[in-house]
Formats: sequence, C-alpha cells, structure tokens
Amino acid sequence: MKEGREWGFIFCRGPRGDIRGPESSGTPTNVTLNLRCPSGQPLAVFHCLPATEYVFLPGYGPMRVDMAAKKWPDVETHKVTELISIQTGLMGSITVTPNHPIMTKQGWVLASDLIVGDKILLETNLPCPSNIKVKSSQWKTNWWSRVHHRPYRPQKLSPELGLLLGLLWSDGSISDQRVSFANKQESLISQVSNLTMLLFGLEGKTYNGSNNVYQFHVNSTDLAHYFQRNLGFTKERVPHLLWSAPPHIRQHFLNGVIQGDGSTSPANPNKPNDLVTSISVGNSKETAISLAYFIATLGHKPRLRIIPQHYVARTQDFMYQVVFQSGSHDAPLRSPSGRLVHGGRTIGNEVKIIDIKRQTGNFEVYDFHMAEGLLYCGTLPFLTHNTHPGTGNIIPSDKDFETARAYRIPFVCVGIPETEQVKCYRVPR
Repeated sequence: MKEGREWGFIFCRGPRGDIRGPESSGTPTNVTLNLRCPSGQPLAVFHCLPATEYVFLPGYGPMRVDMAAKKWPDVETHKVTELISIQTGLMGSITVTPNHPIMTKQGWVLASDLIVGDKILLETNLPCPSNIKVKSSQWKTNWWSRVHHRPYRPQKLSPELGLLLGLLWSDGSISDQRVSFANKQESLISQVSNLTMLLFGLEGKTYNGSNNVYQFHVNSTDLAHYFQRNLGFTKERVPHLLWSAPPHIRQHFLNGVIQGDGSTSPANPNKPNDLVTSISVGNSKETAISLAYFIATLGHKPRLRIIPQHYVARTQDFMYQVVFQSGSHDAPLRSPSGRLVHGGRTIGNEVKIIDIKRQTGNFEVYDFHMAEGLLYCGTLPFLTHNTHPGTGNIIPSDKDFETARAYRIPFVCVGIPETEQVKCYRVPR
C-alpha cells in the first residue's frame, strides 16, 4: 500500500464546496490556509458511498445506499468527481470515495492508498440490536382467534417461527390470500404443515404436484398479511425483523433456508467437522448480498459465486450461490480496531484485492453518520469508517491527533469561526 498521501477532501458542514487538503510535503507545522467555511461551522471529513453501493444498517440489514438514505436519520449528500472501485476475491467489491478509510491487517488505510495484493477485512460479527419488536397493532388474542376462526398471531419471534420463516423464504411464496410451500422432500412439507398448525392453529392442504414436487398451501388472507405486514416478509431480502432477532432465532432461520435451498458437504475429507454450505438464491444479486450479510451476523465468512443453470423455464442462465464454511473454529480473533472477529482461520477474515479501478465524472455520494463510526458496505460486509467530524476548536485535541495517527493522516484541520478560515496542524508521529 502507498505511504505518505494527503488526507483527501475536507468539507464544511452545511452549505459547502470542495476544499482541497494540504499537500504532505513542504507544509509548515502550523499554517492558516485561505480556505473559507460558513461562519461557526466546524469541519468534517466525509467518507462517502455512491447510490448503487450497499451499506449495512443495524436493524435493517444491507440495502442499496439510495434506499438506505431514506431510512437512516443522519445522512448527507454531495458531489464528487472521483470514485474508487475495489474488486476482491470471493466475488467481493466495494466502491467508495478515495478518502474512505478501509480496515486492513495493518489498520485503517485510505481507499486511494490501497494497491492490488493488499488484504482488506471482512466483518463476521455484524451488530444486530435485539430491541426491535414485531408490530402488534393488528394482533388478536388467542381467545379471539379461536372464536372467529382466525390464525393465532405470535407476539414474539420464537425458534419455531424463525425456522418456518427460513423454509418459506427458501421454497415458499406468499400472496395476498395464500401461503404456499413446495419441495421434493415430503418430510419438509410435513414440517411446514406441523409448524403452521403449532404457531397459527391452521391446517393447510398437501398434495403431490407435477414432477414429483410436493406442495402445501393455506388459504388465509389474515395469515398472509401477518407475514407481509407484521414480519416484513419478502423474497427479495432477508425479512427486516430478523436483523434485530437474538442469535439463536437467526440461526433457526438460516437452518430453514439451508433445508429448503442449501446443501452441506465436508470441506476436507480428513476433517469431517469442517463443513461447506452452499445456498442457491436465484438470479437476484440483492437477495444474495442480503443473505451473505445475514450469514456474517452469525460469525461465518460468506462468499458469493455464480453458477450456470440450464432449466428451460428459467429466464436467466445463471444463479447466485452464497457459500460459507462452518464447523470447528479457532478462538475468536480481534481486528486491528479491537472488535471481535469470529469464524475463519485466517487472521481478521482478510480478502485479497485483485483489481482497482478509478472512475472520474460527476457523482452524487451519501455520507452516513453512525454512532460507532463504523460502516459495513460492499457486496460483502467490508469494514470501513464513516465521517470523522471536526471539533470546531482552533487547537485540535489529543483525541484528534490520536485518531489522525490511526488513519495515517498527516494533518488535522479545524475551522476558525471568527475568521471563517481553516487552520491545519501537522500530526506528530
């Protein structure tokens, strides 16, 4: 990776224009630059993502940046003229502004300083806050359900409900009036039927369809609306409620998905406890990314791959698979940021960069302000850093210098409200 690069771009909060940071060579220790910001506004360095990139929102999962900006309360947009696209192994990719810090084994490195062959970090301990509850506005009591022949509406997520959601997400479908499931394994049909009776008190119909595919369905508008409106069920991505569910419920959902659309085999004949699981998710890239991030919340290192398919009824000649290894693992590791990294045996779950491309033009980018200062973004959950806000003080604090050293930033610049100028300090080594 390259050394001694400048910090990138500096922006003023509020109405602002691009202000170029100081060059790292030949700059005095303290210098007041003729750069102006709106009066009283502190400076900040913005590390941003284009609209088509994916970003992880706690409690929501990965979403396209332009869609995530509508849900996250603290987002800013502005224009840039350059982006960097990084391609890694495992079909991973991430596109960011050049000044976006990305975690490597050596610590935080700006995207513009990365080179082919560097290894960047995959996070396999994504945060899932367990404080978001199922919508309860439409629930009826079990007594009401029995009297009016309506399905029970569970008031919390349970392992059984998580398993049923996983099975339906893999090989099921939900319309406005029907919940259906189809599979060649009769045992899975029985499992879905039993879970539906256990959880909702409804008995569906089972029959043998064409091509030896067993089918099960329940005609119930109330049940369909419960899945869609209360649980946020959709086939395009992992249901939003599961991103805030406890780990054991998330694991039951994943187990259901594996039973429906997955296969598991030994990774090494000499190590039967090390298993490789492959899950087919169709030709939707968004669905594959959503499942890959979800697997990363459970401590596994996901990867994506594309496989050909030759079914006449299919509209595409390929499908995505999400693959991960599970079984015996070494003790949890720590990334350079101090966060625990669970799962694989390579330090920090690193992935090698195989290609870097620079794009020039006029791009609108989004900056997400996160409380922890960490962002997980890309087709796989790469660990990056978001906005580093300035203090607005004339003299930077020790914390500012410490943070700058961690980022390998040669200067710290702060705003001077009285003069609307910017003062930059060389960061001591």
